[in-house]
Amino acid sequence: MRLLSITILLLAIVGCSSPTSYQTVPLADATGSPVAPDMCRVYVARSAQTTGSARAVVFRIGGQTVGVLGESGYLCMDRPVGRVVVEALYDGPKVDQPLDGSAIGNVGQFDGEPGVTYYFRVWIDPSSKVPQTERISADEGRALIATREPAEVR
Repeated sequence: MRLLSITILLLAIVGCSSPTSYQTVPLADATGSPVAPDMCRVYVARSAQTTGSARAVVFRIGGQTVGVLGESGYLCMDRPVGRVVVEALYDGPKVDQPLDGSAIGNVGQFDGEPGVTYYFRVWIDPSSKVPQTERISADEGRALIATREPAEVR
């Protein structure tokens, strides 16, 4: 009976763990190397919060999925300069299978400048359950990234 109770507890803990962060584009050099002159660097991390922490946020640039943010990871990628359209989708427990068949998202854009690093914070609005994306300062971004782990590249 004791073994059964321990097994059930372990299964519950594994089932409640937050999703893993990963990205489908190469991880930019996060050691502080300079950004190439024809590129800009983009960091994206989720704020620490309880709302939505058990579900992934899919991050897309230009309509292409570039990564998935779990609760404690961050994405880091170099992008060509120019207009960058970003989209954060609050998805269901399994990526590309939203809870009700349609992902809830937030779209934004910025003009990427050569050699510049941009930091974004993503969170789930507790009342609307819509992901919010906000560009933050380099100091805020570095502090947020320091509390997160780099995404696995797949």
